[in-house]
Amino acid sequence: MAFLVIALAGAAASPASASAPHRCPDPLRIAILDLDESSRTSQSAGMTALQRAIAQRISETAVVPARIRAYPYARALRSFRDGVADAILVADGGGRDAVPDATRVPMMRLLFVRFGVANRQGMPAAADLGMLNGMIPPPGSVQADEEVQFLTNYDALLRQLLGGRVNEILGVRPSVDAFLAVHPTVLDQLSPMRLVAEQAMTWHLHPSLDPACRAHLAATAKTVAERDLGGIFRQTVPGVRVAPFLLTPAEDAATASSR
Repeated sequence: MAFLVIALAGAAASPASASAPHRCPDPLRIAILDLDESSRTSQSAGMTALQRAIAQRISETAVVPARIRAYPYARALRSFRDGVADAILVADGGGRDAVPDATRVPMMRLLFVRFGVANRQGMPAAADLGMLNGMIPPPGSVQADEEVQFLTNYDALLRQLLGGRVNEILGVRPSVDAFLAVHPTVLDQLSPMRLVAEQAMTWHLHPSLDPACRAHLAATAKTVAERDLGGIFRQTVPGVRVAPFLLTPAEDAATASSR
């Protein structure tokens, strides 16, 4: 009789354990950054679409259903800090400041750059610098005496720059590269980009998640970064050079040889 009770208990528990072996929420709530207007009219190009594709690949590979929502930069960080989102893709410094004890997995390189309009002379600007609302700039990338104008996406930033309302933009490649791939005629009007800092775009997992779930999703994200990112990049933002944004030299070489 004791054996029968144990067997029945095991049979009753097995469907639940099979359906949720890593104790992740269903659905997992993922926040991504709404960085470009192009993603609203086309799902095949733009940095927002790239983030969505990365988040989907992690979810599918981990076999964890997910609800992915794009927010403006500041709102995305707030949703993660407040536990409204279980995971977020964001520059490492931004996510670390939002939730210091989150589990973090670097996914790709982000290069913080500043640039203006080529050969602009005598055009007054309302601000020294334009950048995304909520962006946490790396040390040294913004001067204390600079006036900063905050906008919600790169489309708005480029419009302000080309309209003479800001002198320069602080942006993140490949976000800027993705935007320019969709709007190639803008590139000829810009001055060369100056690298001011480098961080990783990182998969951040909220500490409120079950530890087994966090470990599973962190391992899956690492696999996606090492194995799949180049292919996701080429499919989602065609025309953008992939190699500078991948994490390891081996991946750079493999990507270059496959183009």
